Amino acid sequence: MKDFRPKDWPLSKRLLATVAYFDVFELPVAENHLSVLIWGDAGFNLLELEVAITELEGRLERRDGFFFLPGRGLLIAGWADREKLQRRLLKKAKHIKWLLRTTPFVEFVAVCNYLPLGVVEENSDIDLLVVTTPGRIFTARLLLTIFFQIAGMRRHADKVEGRFCLSFYLNRHSLSLERLLIKPNDFYMAYWMLALWPLYGDKSIYQEMMRENEKWLQQYFSGTLQRGIGVQIMQSSNKSAGKNLVGKLMEFLLRRRIGDAFEKGLKKYFLKRHARNIEYLPENASVEVSDERLKFHNNDKRQYFREEFEKRLERLQLL
Repeated sequence: MKDFRPKDWPLSKRLLATVAYFDVFELPVAENHLSVLIWGDAGFNLLELEVAITELEGRLERRDGFFFLPGRGLLIAGWADREKLQRRLLKKAKHIKWLLRTTPFVEFVAVCNYLPLGVVEENSDIDLLVVTTPGRIFTARLLLTIFFQIAGMRRHADKVEGRFCLSFYLNRHSLSLERLLIKPNDFYMAYWMLALWPLYGDKSIYQEMMRENEKWLQQYFSGTLQRGIGVQIMQSSNKSAGKNLVGKLMEFLLRRRIGDAFEKGLKKYFLKRHARNIEYLPENASVEVSDERLKFHNNDKRQYFREEFEKRLERLQLL
């Protein structure tokens, strides 16, 4: 794999590379989304953008407020349907806040992966990132899974469409994702961070997470603390979405020694189960079971997406 940084390229090259990246996901790039999506510095003005577009004549197409690679105009036709489905799924996510307020030791939840960017299909699920109270990650995971299962909203087996995937948990004190990056160039995780769509919890947790990951994100984007989709969402309120009465009562009962024993037992159980299953995991699985993180992704496609991106860059003579 090549080690390169699109953020250091001139504007015209960065623009074309950004469009090439989203072409991997069958998406055109909306002009009004460039301030979030473009590699590197997004502080260019309209004149500079028009100059860059002129420099890319024959290598980039622009129509109806979208950029796309030559011959890929059909991507615009599918945009409206994708956007409609995206809004429907995000609206559904908003309706689960009551359940999150009921679940003890869940401090922050965001819709993750590329759904907030418009990467969605008819059978898509809704991936959630869950941040938990330190020392209670296994308890929070078990209870959240039970509650979603009872509510008929958890993804499992062949029940996928419109359901919630509960496969990624972080300890409140372990918000850095740097250890999880594939090298070189984890382009997917860079956009994954910018795409986080906060759903529940105190905005300070989102801000802390962005700060914890700012160092490696700066290799891809400038101004990451002000650039993510979640920034605009969290700026609308300073309030923390606290627990309801049931959630408070469960936290009270499980904070003491009985809660410590319960957490210890769950950890022992999940570690044993992980040890039994690890030999059956596919080569591209990304799974972790620890006090810091619970991550259950049996089909990690980040390397595939990176290779597809590089193929497009080579065809466009950007590498």
